[in-house]
Amino acid sequence: MASVCPQKPLFVATAAPSANIYPLLACGDRDVKKFLAIMLAALALAGCEKNDQGAFDFAKKEITSAVTGNETILFKDMKLVRVVKLADGTSKGIICGMSTNPSNFSGYKEFAVYYKTEVGAVTGKHNYVAEDKILPGQDDRTVIAICR
Repeated sequence: MASVCPQKPLFVATAAPSANIYPLLACGDRDVKKFLAIMLAALALAGCEKNDQGAFDFAKKEITSAVTGNETILFKDMKLVRVVKLADGTSKGIICGMSTNPSNFSGYKEFAVYYKTEVGAVTGKHNYVAEDKILPGQDDRTVIAICR
């Protein structure tokens, strides 16, 4: 019985271009598989960042307004966790991350902002509303349990 995998050369001028793709993937061409995996991962990551930026900006504003002191607060490792999309198009979730608070402690401490979105009556735009928050350095054990 003949092998399904073609021998070199892979591309033949008489075959349709789509006929050459299956043997590349099925016959173990790792370079093509790696390329496709990297491209799919890049697309998935790129899709998340654009939609999540509004939530991250909201969380930064909430944390900055809640902590005392006039120092600049830095943020890192922000992510959305436990997001639930509701039938009416709104959502609920938690924004986790780490921030500094130079007036109270040194280094980064973890925080969590519980939010929901509401649809504006006039604009129809989704607005973020804080339901609760755990400030940096306030309850590290709970934030770690929720966010990891």
